Amino acid sequence: MRFRTFAVLLLTLLLAAPRAFAEMRLTKRFSLDAEARYRSEIVNKDFDPNTGFNEFSTLRSQLGATFVASRTVTLRFKIKETRYLGTTIPLNQSSASLDFQEAYVKLDNAFGSPFTLRFGRFEAAYGRNRIMGSYDWHNYGPFTYDGIRLELKKGATWWHLFYAKIAEGSYSDTTQVYSDPTMFSPAVQKGDRHLFVFAGSMLKDLIQPLVLVDFDERMPVGAKKRNMLTTAAVSSMLKTGKFAFEGDGGYQLGTWENRDVSSWLASADLSLAFTSKIRPKIGLGADVTSGNKRNKDKSKNPDHVFYTPFGSRHIYKGYMDYFTDEAFPYGRQGLMDTYFRFSFQPGARYGIELTGHNFAFMENAKLGKKGFSTIGQEVDTRLIAVPARGFEFQAGYSAFLPSDKFATYSGDPDKAMGQYIYVMLIGKL
Repeated sequence: MRFRTFAVLLLTLLLAAPRAFAEMRLTKRFSLDAEARYRSEIVNKDFDPNTGFNEFSTLRSQLGATFVASRTVTLRFKIKETRYLGTTIPLNQSSASLDFQEAYVKLDNAFGSPFTLRFGRFEAAYGRNRIMGSYDWHNYGPFTYDGIRLELKKGATWWHLFYAKIAEGSYSDTTQVYSDPTMFSPAVQKGDRHLFVFAGSMLKDLIQPLVLVDFDERMPVGAKKRNMLTTAAVSSMLKTGKFAFEGDGGYQLGTWENRDVSSWLASADLSLAFTSKIRPKIGLGADVTSGNKRNKDKSKNPDHVFYTPFGSRHIYKGYMDYFTDEAFPYGRQGLMDTYFRFSFQPGARYGIELTGHNFAFMENAKLGKKGFSTIGQEVDTRLIAVPARGFEFQAGYSAFLPSDKFATYSGDPDKAMGQYIYVMLIGKL
């Protein structure tokens, strides 16, 4: 209790006077970092104007400390408190969560080798965050893993091999962050859920291979197969002059929820910057995942859904977060998101971005004899400003207009436009 009180007090002091701490001279063996992020969201995703908007606000506070014990040993700790504002009545016990986001030891040149060894709890993200990302947008993010990682770096080339335990079978209060709730039903055999990862980068991020093996020893009652997914993917990033390219490709196979899985993902993003005072930039891209054909998304059929339980949402498929890879509304037929983006910087400290999306099912949804593909269009606008060092302001507005056939398919032919608004303030040290 004393530790919790002290940690909250110290975090409050750091964030209340970031300039003073930023100017504090720390030793070569000790450094601090801190973040306070406030976000208010106004949401109407049910396409019903009669229900009005829902409004809620969140606050995520983080305080990190890095200790260099010797030339080869580094200790890292980061405390995170997350809360939904208004859920704690004044003078009552807080309803917020406080825990260690990171707590690990890093050994450079471990045991005289050229490798770095990191063990404990740490954050991890690879490539474009599409398959394994930080998910920093989430109020309880970023993703953090309990495990051990072996690292090798030579110049711009690096390789990571690590293991993390996602769920402990003997612990009855396992969180449901990483998968759907049915995976953590009490009616399962004992066992653990494991994650094995191999990742790397070559040619200055031009080639970034990634292999994930997600294996769950627990078997739900009635199931004949354990859940095990193997994902092999590669990300690519290239920037030359005013032109930039990013892309992902991946294939997935294994077993999930007692079904054989065979699925794929492909995405590409192209952008071109122009020389001008306002620094305009245009971009276009597509994000495509396989899916199940209508009338064939049944337990006896193979599953072609591409599962991404460790990927970063929000930065893909529009800012409304209306779609996921695993089970977006009313079907699992795969998704094709094609988009066009335009951004510019009217001033040195702020910029504006507009993105238009067109969403369609990869496999026709069931509606009449021929079915349909087009889901609808979404427009995202975002303002980012950095008026002072250590402070960032963001605001955004999104609108989603469903197609007539999608509205009928979802059971409400009078679906109106869905809308989403957010304002976010970030203070960093």
